[in-house]
Amino acid sequence: MDIEAIYEPYIYSVRYDDQAENEYDRLFGAWNDVSYVVRFMEQYKNYLNNPIWEENLREPEAAARKVRDEAIELEELFDQLYQNTIDGKQPDFDFHFKPLDGDYKYAILYVPMKSYGTQKPSFLRIYAIKLQSNHS
Repeated sequence: MDIEAIYEPYIYSVRYDDQAENEYDRLFGAWNDVSYVVRFMEQYKNYLNNPIWEENLREPEAAARKVRDEAIELEELFDQLYQNTIDGKQPDFDFHFKPLDGDYKYAILYVPMKSYGTQKPSFLRIYAIKLQSNHS
């Protein structure tokens, strides 16, 4: 396993020994592959029946297009968050990532975090471990 810089020195990703891509690139690649997302949505079609999703998102093809569009927006947002972090502006990575819920939220040094996609409700989540604040 290797750790690779995505937005150095703020965001890094794991690349497992048996994988060609790090998890960040693999995830965004999968989200941008409409046929992959359609297959995923078909497998979990019951999830699309949840009332939080608009009726026009209940079909796997429509949900897959929403995932792709949101993934593009999220990558663009990460580019902006990176620039804001460098410039000391808000919102930055610290502002965007939120602690996971649970009792461990303040009990450990490395805080589990999550990022939602750009739309509400969002199909997308990125999970992370916060090692330190961006404001050292």
